[in-house]
Amino acid sequence: MKKLVKPYLISITTQGIKNITKPITVRFYKKKSLKDFDPSFDNVRAIYGANGSGKSAFMTSMWLLRELLTSKDTITLLGNEYFHNILNKENPIFTISVDYVLLLKNKNDDDYQIDKVYRYFIRVDGTNKSDVKITDESLDMFSGQYEKSKLLNVFTCKDGKVISLLDYANKESLSINLNEIIDNSLNILFKQTFVSFLEDYMLEVLKKEGNKLDLNDDIQNLLSAIYFASTLKVRLANDDKHQEYFESNKKRIKNFLEVLDSDLKNILLQKKYDKFGDQTFVSKESYQEFEEFTKKQANFIQLFKPNLKSIDIEKIEAQDFYLCSKKMNYGNYTISYDFESSGIKRLLSIFNYLNDASKGDIVFIDEIDVNVSGVYLKKLVEFLTQYGNGQLCFTAHSLGPMYVLNEFSKSIYFLNDNSEILSWTKNANYKPYILYPEGMISGIPFAVESFDFAKVFDF
Repeated sequence: MKKLVKPYLISITTQGIKNITKPITVRFYKKKSLKDFDPSFDNVRAIYGANGSGKSAFMTSMWLLRELLTSKDTITLLGNEYFHNILNKENPIFTISVDYVLLLKNKNDDDYQIDKVYRYFIRVDGTNKSDVKITDESLDMFSGQYEKSKLLNVFTCKDGKVISLLDYANKESLSINLNEIIDNSLNILFKQTFVSFLEDYMLEVLKKEGNKLDLNDDIQNLLSAIYFASTLKVRLANDDKHQEYFESNKKRIKNFLEVLDSDLKNILLQKKYDKFGDQTFVSKESYQEFEEFTKKQANFIQLFKPNLKSIDIEKIEAQDFYLCSKKMNYGNYTISYDFESSGIKRLLSIFNYLNDASKGDIVFIDEIDVNVSGVYLKKLVEFLTQYGNGQLCFTAHSLGPMYVLNEFSKSIYFLNDNSEILSWTKNANYKPYILYPEGMISGIPFAVESFDFAKVFDF
């Protein structure tokens, strides 16, 4: 019986973005040991904190990681000025380290088993404001299923060069030329990650070999970060407009995965559309899937607005594509998507990400309560906690999710103004939704009284 593979995020450690001055770590699996791996009820994380505490900075770090892993143009297109504004002013060096596993699952079995455990690290140096560059990047594999297991280095890049590549492996048995990879990556790794380079390189090699290349375990280790990146989805808050420039590199990922003779592509190719606005180009071969997804969108909106009858698609044929427009059908009248209320449009836009989280992707949403009201959000978090196949991490101000996640230790994180992050664990009869607004979480005093506003508004 063939086994299916999917990535699972274990932990993130990041610093150097906006006001995050020292490393903060968010864990997505409670146990230190990965033996007898069981992620049940451990797939949702909520991050709380006062305005300006760094919640959006944390989300921005995940968005930047995703773009660095999936695009060869991220550093160049964002530009030096962007990094000057986004990096920490005291120490303008962004670092992020992620631990993740690849899980194996039999097709007819609900239980997952760990295949491999990895650690990916990258360092972006903005000390020179006119020349932001990647100075360090590495991928390591754990020799065992413990976080203190010995690390085997898969690759290491430093100062724009590959300095080690599968040094632990029997290189004579590999079906790819490692020296050629090292030579071809010279002079580009200051502005492009080795992971995104590998995606392009391997795609070309596989095409030349007619998709018959032997992708053994060592090469799969090399490609594991591509698998991880292809399931990583990040939605930033409305004020962080820079993500609009990079939504997204699905076409490149799609091309890469299509040449892999593996069940892996069926898992990773779940999201094929990035825009559900007034007009969307949809290939004819995927139009039926687009229709089915639109019906799911309508079912979702009907939970909030029962008088919606359907979301209709108007299409114009354009060679191998349809140019599609969506109309909100309320029975006696229809409304173009562009003229729908902002609240409904926010729900439509966020559905993409929630659907991905329910199906198996790793999803980050900043200020989720801007898009979903408190009562509904509580029920939604409850559903994803119990039935979601993926992982969801969000920031919020609404207390609703706390009532659900309070039952699960280390599912709620508090980020304070000192760049310290604290996880909530059950503590007798204390409840986070009572202590947090009363200013009783360490470093988050909420030392403001109602009469303090009188000074501001001249009363």
